[in-house]
Amino acid sequence: MSLNTAVAIIGGGIGGLTLGLKLARANIDVTVLEKLDAPSSVYKGELLQPKSLKIFNQLGALDEILNNGFSFSRIAFEEGEKEYAMDYSILPGDYDYSLMIEHEKLKGILLNQALQYSNFHYLSGSLAKGYDNGELMVQRKDVKEQLTVRADFYIGAEGRNSITRKEMNSKIKKIEYNHQFLTVTFPRPQSLEEGKIISRDERFLGLFPLPDAKVRSVYLIPEGTYKEHLKKEFTISIKIM
Repeated sequence: MSLNTAVAIIGGGIGGLTLGLKLARANIDVTVLEKLDAPSSVYKGELLQPKSLKIFNQLGALDEILNNGFSFSRIAFEEGEKEYAMDYSILPGDYDYSLMIEHEKLKGILLNQALQYSNFHYLSGSLAKGYDNGELMVQRKDVKEQLTVRADFYIGAEGRNSITRKEMNSKIKKIEYNHQFLTVTFPRPQSLEEGKIISRDERFLGLFPLPDAKVRSVYLIPEGTYKEHLKKEFTISIKIM
């Protein structure tokens, strides 16, 4: 099996889909290959900054993103006795706010927008295995025969473990941390209408409002304790001023 395309993007996350949509709007034949064939349980890229909002507006996707996200102009910080805020409203222009949107919701919006173009192609359940003589070898889920992708340009949007970067002998500097983050979603109090980050010594808690009266929390935990924390029950008491 073989497939010809002008641009092959390996990785169908937010970055890969955004680029795919941009190329499709420019009348370039583009194929996005995504290894997952079901929604991901990983939360990432959910807090959109002003520059990202501007890009999505240029791609014609911002209105739908606004309808499915929660926008706010401040992130309040508490560090011990100190209190301050990141205030987006001081920015000039139309993008003087940030926005929280669920990761899979944003992916769905970008994908649906891109699929409106006949020159955009999306293959889920497609794992890039490597390159052979300038062609990309792809294993499709539930399909025994390997797919060969021939493209004028290959773009790696796979994240850290990039087949494309490996083929190019391009190395990245990895930073290892001694902590991880536990992300939890729970009902949002009506008074929480902005982002909030609370830090005490070595503890860190981020709270970010989502639509449908939900809040996404990000809690700092020691490295290697993720499974241990999953077994625990949490009680969070938060006073919102």
